[in-house]
Amino acid sequence: MGRAAVAPALALSGYYFAYFAYVGAYSPYITLYLQDLGLAATQIGILYAIPQVMRIFGPNVWGTLADRTRAPVAILRVATVLSLACFCLLYLGSSFAWVFAVLIGVHFFTSAQMPVVEALTLHEVREAPGRYGRIRVWGSVGFIAAVLGLGALLDHASPRAVLHVVAGLLLLTILAAWLVPHGAGGRGSTEPAALGPILRRPEVRAFLCAGALNAFAHSALYTFYSIYLADHGYSKTTIGIMWALGVVIEIGVFQAMPQIMRRFDPAMLFFSTFVVCGVRFLIIGWGVAHWWLLVLAQLMHASTFAIYHASAVSLVGRYFGAANQARGQALYISLSFGAGGFAGGLVSGALWERVGPSWTYTLSAAAGVLGAALLAVTGQRGARPVR
Repeated sequence: MGRAAVAPALALSGYYFAYFAYVGAYSPYITLYLQDLGLAATQIGILYAIPQVMRIFGPNVWGTLADRTRAPVAILRVATVLSLACFCLLYLGSSFAWVFAVLIGVHFFTSAQMPVVEALTLHEVREAPGRYGRIRVWGSVGFIAAVLGLGALLDHASPRAVLHVVAGLLLLTILAAWLVPHGAGGRGSTEPAALGPILRRPEVRAFLCAGALNAFAHSALYTFYSIYLADHGYSKTTIGIMWALGVVIEIGVFQAMPQIMRRFDPAMLFFSTFVVCGVRFLIIGWGVAHWWLLVLAQLMHASTFAIYHASAVSLVGRYFGAANQARGQALYISLSFGAGGFAGGLVSGALWERVGPSWTYTLSAAAGVLGAALLAVTGQRGARPVR
């Protein structure tokens, strides 16, 4: 007998859990492992920027392939297997050159996964877009589980434990991908349309540029936040709690997104997150000595990630349409998390030791303010609430 099929929404929820558990182990803690290898801040910044580099072109390759072959689930499964295979090569060497080469392979294949899964999810919730948050929220749960668990573990284990945990979670993504039904995402006859006319629209260009500024602003957070707190005397467990705190509030926001999206236009929500971004990074940069200010800044993650991400995904669906969902998601990821994140990683790595963390995070705040200004001058600030 064949195995029973898993409902697409349930399977996608499981995949989000597994993937973001991997992110929760990798993003906050891989820099501690790299620092333990004796690498300099500039080298760590370069290595941490590799995912952003891969997101510049990788998602476009995979997204186009998914739209044209109409076999997104098969692509997802292959990508998860190859991601783990590449990551395991880190056990064979620790030089900067070796780690650099291995991480290029790892993140080329991980870059395939989110555009495909986001397109599958948008297809699943096409009749009720607000349901997106209730599927995506399981990614937040996975992130919390990993960031708290690994943070507590690292108070008693060497940074090399990061490798073991991340490898195990990549294996979990493989298992989750195999539960996604082959029919998820549909196999409609609509052919992908040309992207040129879409990209010539000023609101689309402003949206993509603002996304790049958001990723630029967050690069110093994702690259150096754990090191930043550790250098100021916070324990690994506390670091894990700080990371998890933002995600706890994020879960609540994702659960409330159906109601939020019914009341407010996604463009208005998208704009508001850039204003909060500017405030958040000023607090992080200048308030590290006060734990309660850090808590306040982490609560702002509800806006700068949860509302930002849900509204951005909705706007991609609005701008690119059903025929270009995978390519639209891929282009958004490439230009925002890819180009913007890569530039932010390099700049923050170069500035961290030269001008100090406070001014590096001040630059992050400036990027958020610039994004808000860009959206305002293109008219997206004034989007009216949905009645």
